[in-house]
Amino acid sequence: MRSRRTPLAAWPSLLSLDAVFVAVVWQQLLMQSFCNRSSTWSELISLSISVWLIYVADRLLDTTKLDLAQPHTLRHGFYRHHRRLFIGMWMAMLALNTFIVVQYLPAALLRSGLLLGAAVLAYGASVHFSANRSSNRDTEPLSKPTSRWDYLPKEARVGTLFALGVSLTVWTQLSGSLQNATRSDSLVVGPLWALAAATCAIAILFSYNCLLVARFERAVDRAQSFPSIATNCHWRKFTSANAVGQGELIIALFALSAGLLLRLPVSLVLAMLASGIGLTLSLVLPNSPWTMTAPFSSPASFDIRSVWVDAVLWTPPLVMLCFT
Repeated sequence: MRSRRTPLAAWPSLLSLDAVFVAVVWQQLLMQSFCNRSSTWSELISLSISVWLIYVADRLLDTTKLDLAQPHTLRHGFYRHHRRLFIGMWMAMLALNTFIVVQYLPAALLRSGLLLGAAVLAYGASVHFSANRSSNRDTEPLSKPTSRWDYLPKEARVGTLFALGVSLTVWTQLSGSLQNATRSDSLVVGPLWALAAATCAIAILFSYNCLLVARFERAVDRAQSFPSIATNCHWRKFTSANAVGQGELIIALFALSAGLLLRLPVSLVLAMLASGIGLTLSLVLPNSPWTMTAPFSSPASFDIRSVWVDAVLWTPPLVMLCFT
C-alpha cells in the first residue's frame, strides 16, 4: 500500500533513537548486575549521544551512495531528504558529547572510550570506503569477498562493537577494582569472567538482530549494492529460509548458556533468553509491506518487523530493571 503519511512506529528508527534506547537499558542492567549501582548521568548521556552519533553518521554516509531511482528504505530516504538538518544536529551533538566526556567522565573510562572509538572508525572505514560495490544491481549480489573484513559479516562486527560499548563502563570499573586486588582475589576475577561471558552473549543477541534486519531488507540492499550479510555470497545463505532453524539453534545456545553461566544474575540471564526468543519469533511474523512515494523520487519501504526486533531487545532488560 502506498501512503504519504509516515507510520508512527517508524519514527524511533528515523530519528536513530531505537539503538540509543537499546544501549541505555542494557547498560543499566549490566551496571546493576555487576556494579550494584546505576549509571551516572555523564555515563548515561555520553553513551546515548555516542550511539546516536555513530548511527546518524552511518546513515548519512549511506545516503551519499543512495540511488533514489532504485528501491530504498524509508530511513535512507528520510536522511537523504533531511541531510543538511542532520549534519547540523550531528555537529552540535558532537560538540556537546565532547564537552561531557572531557569534563565529567573518569580518565580510565575516557581512555577506554577512545580505544573503542578507534575500532568504530576502523569499522566505518571498512564499510563505507571499501571498493567492494557491485555494478550489477538487479541480478547478482556482491560476487565474492575482496578483503579479509568481508569474511566477517558486517552484522557480527556491529553486534560486537555495540556490546563492547554498552558494557564499557562495567569493564572499566571492574578492571580498576582488579588493579587494587591480588591476583588470586576471586571476588574480582570471578565477576570479570562472568562479564566476559555476558558481553559475548549480548554480542550474539545484537548480531542476531542485525542479521534479521539484513534478511528483511536484502532486496533493498541488493538494489543499492549496500554491503550486508545478504549481499555477500560467502554469507548470504544465513539469510535464507533456513535461518528459522538457525534461530532455533540460537535459542538452544542461550538455554545452554543459562545453565552454564551460573555466576550471572538471574535477571540478566532471563533478559538474554527472552530477547533471543523474541528475535527468533520475528522470523515467522508476516511481512507488512509499506511504501511511501512523496517526497522521494521512488517508493521508500518500511518493514514493521524491524520495529519488533528492536523492541524485543529493549523490553526484557527494561522489565528486569523494574524488578531490581
